[in-house]
Amino acid sequence: MASKSVLIVDDSYELTRVLQAAVLTLDKKLEVVVVPSAEEAMLMMAKTPFDLLITDIRLPGISGMELLPKIRARNKTVNIILITGLTDLSLEDKAKTMGANFFLRKPIEMSLFLDTVASILELDASKKSSKISNLVGGIPSVITKEEEENLNVSGTLTNLRQEIGAKVVWLINESGKLVAQSSKNQQTYNEQEWAPIILPLLSTGEKFSNFFKELSAPQSFLAYRYDQKDIIVVPVSEFALILILTRGKGHLQLPLIMDIVLSYQIEIQVLLRRMGVLHATPAQVMSQEPQESADLSFDINGFTDLNEVESEEFNNLFNKNPGKKNADTFWDDATLNYKYDLQNPEILTYEQAAKLGLTPTENISDPEE
Repeated sequence: MASKSVLIVDDSYELTRVLQAAVLTLDKKLEVVVVPSAEEAMLMMAKTPFDLLITDIRLPGISGMELLPKIRARNKTVNIILITGLTDLSLEDKAKTMGANFFLRKPIEMSLFLDTVASILELDASKKSSKISNLVGGIPSVITKEEEENLNVSGTLTNLRQEIGAKVVWLINESGKLVAQSSKNQQTYNEQEWAPIILPLLSTGEKFSNFFKELSAPQSFLAYRYDQKDIIVVPVSEFALILILTRGKGHLQLPLIMDIVLSYQIEIQVLLRRMGVLHATPAQVMSQEPQESADLSFDINGFTDLNEVESEEFNNLFNKNPGKKNADTFWDDATLNYKYDLQNPEILTYEQAAKLGLTPTENISDPEE
């Protein structure tokens, strides 16, 4: 049986990483593709028959609401989940009228999101082992070889430990108590020793993160290198990972370990959120508030050098609305003639090209100036 495929459309890198990791917790064999715009989603869906489309409303260019009828015109059977942080109460009815099957608001309730995706893709999301029940109750889970493949937090810790060659991986809660672990030699976590030094460290890191008032929480990684070992501390929302690794030949370099551990950080957040033991959504999924539309009115009176005819022509040109029909025709033709592989890392989106200064614009000013 061919694996099912999911397309996620959102220009928030943090949110798409969280949603992608969340969907993959349901089934590692799922094909999950992420694109940042509705235009790229249209091109992708012209090439691949996705089983599920997950899209935000607010996107650069065509909005998620405008995307729905365009997708429905070409694919009557694809399931569509529309997500938004906008507070307009009429949006849900509009979304369903435009072709959405499900409507979810931000901040996303991860358990509801995963149940919805599992239902659409006909996956069993209800199976929870006794290990997960133990974790919710605060009982540490010691992994045996027979249990290492279980798709739960403890199994994920074992996968992480094996991938980076760690001696031990501990997951502690905000009180410093051990809630899950994976150990190569059953090394014991001593709460009286570790909690007094780890908790102040995590508190300081949280204050540092909050100082910059960003919309999403950063990923952080604390590493302490000793002669014979490395100790790594990674915040996971209200929880924290503690990893102990042996140094020496044949072991991974710290930059590679960091990349692997941070990817697991998101996966563990998703699992904990799915189990209902986190108070916040993974990576602090942003709740987008509606923004007022920009005022596009233009005062022609300031141009004293223009005569009356020129003023009228200029004003008509400036206030002329772009032809929507022409834009729709363009994207219809683009999807039919699509030949580009958007998964090719050598291909840049327009936004990426603009950041690199490769777009044909003039007199671009620094937005922070």
